[in-house]
Amino acid sequence: DKAGALKYNYTLSWDPKTIVTEGRPEDLTPRRKDGHRIKYRRHSMAFKRFKTLVLNYLDLDERFDHTRYVFYLDVDNIVANKLSRFFDDYYKHIADDYDAAKRILGTEQTFSFISFWRDPGANYRMWQGGQIMQDRQHSAGCTEAWRDQMDNVWRGMDQPLLMNVANNYKNYKCVIFELPG
Repeated sequence: DKAGALKYNYTLSWDPKTIVTEGRPEDLTPRRKDGHRIKYRRHSMAFKRFKTLVLNYLDLDERFDHTRYVFYLDVDNIVANKLSRFFDDYYKHIADDYDAAKRILGTEQTFSFISFWRDPGANYRMWQGGQIMQDRQHSAGCTEAWRDQMDNVWRGMDQPLLMNVANNYKNYKCVIFELPG
C-alpha cells in the first residue's frame, strides 16, 4: 500500500539500487477480459501473481533500462552471503543451457526461459517459486504463461501452475533452466 511504500522508500533511501513499488490497481484486483474480478481458490494467489509481473514493473522505471537479469526473491527469503559468485555461475550455466536447448529444440525455434531451483521439500520434482532468475530479453513468455495459469486455473498453489507451463512446451514455448547450486 502507499503508506508501506513510503515507509520502506524512506528506510532504504541510502540504497539507490533497492526500489519499493506500489502495486497498480489493475494488478491488485485483476479482472477477466469481460470485466469480472478474478476469484482465486486461495486469497494469497492474487499476491503470488506479483512475481510474474516483475518485468512489467521494471519497464515502468527508467533506472532499469540497462538491467538485463533480475533475481526475484520472495519476502520470506534471506540472503546470507555475497551473490557475486552465484551470478558468475549463473551466466556460465545459462549460456550452456541456452545453447543445449537450442540444439534440442532447433535453432529456428523461438522460446522463452526462466530459472529456478528445485524445491527440496517437494516429493516430486517441483520448482521453488520463491527464487526466480529472469532475463528481460527472454523470460516474459514464461511469466505471462504462469500468470495466465494463476488467473484461469482453479488451484490453490502457484507451483503446480508453474509445472503446467513447464510441461506444456507446445502451448507456452517456455523452458525452465535449473539454477546452479
